[in-house]
Amino acid sequence: MAVLIKVCSLAGRNRVAVLVVAVVLAIGLGVLRETASRDGRDLIFLTGIVVIIGSLALALAAIYGYHPAALVVRPDLPAFETHPPAGQVLLFAALTVQGGTTVTGLIMDAVNGEEYWTFGLPAMALWLIAIGFAWWQMLRPGGVRLRPDGVEDRQPFGSMFVPWEAFTGVPYPALVVGRSKITLTFADSALVRTRGWRPIGPALPANAVDARFLTYAIHEYAHRPELRAVIGTEAEYDRLTGAWRDWPNVG
Repeated sequence: MAVLIKVCSLAGRNRVAVLVVAVVLAIGLGVLRETASRDGRDLIFLTGIVVIIGSLALALAAIYGYHPAALVVRPDLPAFETHPPAGQVLLFAALTVQGGTTVTGLIMDAVNGEEYWTFGLPAMALWLIAIGFAWWQMLRPGGVRLRPDGVEDRQPFGSMFVPWEAFTGVPYPALVVGRSKITLTFADSALVRTRGWRPIGPALPANAVDARFLTYAIHEYAHRPELRAVIGTEAEYDRLTGAWRDWPNVG
């Protein structure tokens, strides 16, 4: 478990590096597969399969098993925000290796003057669109932020901002639903601002954070307005995590 936590933490924090490694692997495997001997091609093919299966296994382990009770401290905003979802980063890395290897092979066929390489153009276009969209989604700023003025959620096609005042008088403004979703209850939904398309509606994703911890943090600031001004500071984060560890319901 400690190894999984370390890998997921590194993958989440270093998304660009993971993308670069995946692209280099894809190009390298694609070129070698086209230029190697028959026996060499079999070995390279097996190597690619191992890399892809390994990435998928890590991605699934991260998606289902890596939900740390932790947030990123952003004093520059100021805010506390969720970590990038390591599971999706690893999943998109596997997609990049698979698709990139295919695209590289098709390009090599074209360079070598293969007669029927044009039949692979639709597959190349689909792979490039899929990989491009996946990494556009992953590299853009996103996730849940707790700010001094409210809760912000940024998704690929839409965003939501809930001022703390929208929770006034609500005993339980946030409730965990399943493993990775938090539903919100508002005293005044007219205060909530949404933009674009949000398929999950008035809820928050908890893909890269312990949903109970994020729920606890929302409860804390919804009910204690005197603490909101120090959101985004290291001292307040230490206080929040300490209070969470001492909370009777933890565990």
